[in-house]
Amino acid sequence: MDDEFTECFVYIICHVKDGEDVGPVKIGMSDRPEYRLGNLRSGNPSRIRLYKKISAPNRDYALFLEGGFHAMLVSRKLQGEWFDLEPKEAMGLMAVNYIFFLSSMGVQGEQRKEIMKNLGFEDDGA
Repeated sequence: MDDEFTECFVYIICHVKDGEDVGPVKIGMSDRPEYRLGNLRSGNPSRIRLYKKISAPNRDYALFLEGGFHAMLVSRKLQGEWFDLEPKEAMGLMAVNYIFFLSSMGVQGEQRKEIMKNLGFEDDGA
């Protein structure tokens, strides 16, 4: 498999309590996040689900996004890739990270707004 052209995802996995999505959350990357979720479920006594997956064109971009997110949240890190965040808070911070990523790639204006919309993020254009 050629990583240069393999779509990869940065994902948010959250806990579920009383039917509600709650923290902590796991921020990771995988070309198969649903499969990764299955592996995590087998060793986890709590109910967890895939809250969001964000597409990246390849593994290098996914690593850049994931690394930026982890660096931004070092003070909220619990262990490994688990963070003391609620899922909605993680989504907001992921959106900020993705806007930075797109800007670093020279993507601005309407093109950036359209990409963010398609990913399920709000983008105020700032």
